[in-house]
Amino acid sequence: MSIQILNPKGMNSGKIISWSTT
Repeated sequence: MSIQILNPKGMNSGKIISWSTT
C-alpha cells in the first residue's frame, strides 16, 4: 500500500511525503 500526504508544516513545508508500506 502506498501512502501520500501533504505536510503543510515543518521542514517539509509545502512538500508531499510519500512512502510505501506493506
